[in-house]
Amino acid sequence: MISVTSKISSLLKYSSGFLGLRTDDVLLLSFPKAGSTWVRFVLCNYISLRELDGQEVNFHTVSDYFPSLGRSNLFTTWRFSSLPRFVKTHQSYRNILFDKPYRKVYTLRDPRDVMVSYFRFRQASLENPYKGSINEFIRHDKYGLRACIKHYLDWKDRLTYTLRYEDLMKDASSAFRQMLVSIGIVPNQDELEMAIKRSSFEEMRLIQEKDGLPDHLKFEKTYHLARKGIAGDWVNYFNESNLDYYHRICEETGFALYH
Repeated sequence: MISVTSKISSLLKYSSGFLGLRTDDVLLLSFPKAGSTWVRFVLCNYISLRELDGQEVNFHTVSDYFPSLGRSNLFTTWRFSSLPRFVKTHQSYRNILFDKPYRKVYTLRDPRDVMVSYFRFRQASLENPYKGSINEFIRHDKYGLRACIKHYLDWKDRLTYTLRYEDLMKDASSAFRQMLVSIGIVPNQDELEMAIKRSSFEEMRLIQEKDGLPDHLKFEKTYHLARKGIAGDWVNYFNESNLDYYHRICEETGFALYH
């Protein structure tokens, strides 16, 4: 059970985070487990290749260089020139907080695949692990399909660019390049491709085994933050009832990007 003190502390962190946002920041938005960690890994490797003599990137580096709204100190100076500061958040849209002229990049993934990945993530968490079934999970008010789809729909008309996970799987170099150009950055193609290579799911799993995770990420020892890295895995988990539920939400909300 979350204490009142913990809730107050969390609220203060988020409040100070918003105050620390700058108009030249890029908000990296997504529902949990839609691919934002992979995106940040690639961007961090790109900076490393451009400005840090190619030093090895791990999950600690990514957490340090690419801050999270509500957890990181956003008043610190951004010291890199090859990319603007990307600030990660899973927060829902709130007009009073997010209508400043930030560039906004949304990482979008098939909600059914998100459910599978997020279910495993919540199961493996050592802090308040999820104990229910995947059938219950996808219907959960906070974690489930309806929340995932609503998150995107609330943001979609305010985005600079939508970076689709499936496009990253097909041609990561082209997808990253288009995203960066949309925010005014023309990347060095050779270094971008090397950054993508250094951020493969296999590499990220090996790096986690070698260097571990930041202290705020606590999971069962066998869990990898970079899990399978595939599209369409939902077919192995969704029964007919779950698929009918998904299609019903899509019809109700007008979400038609994944059939």
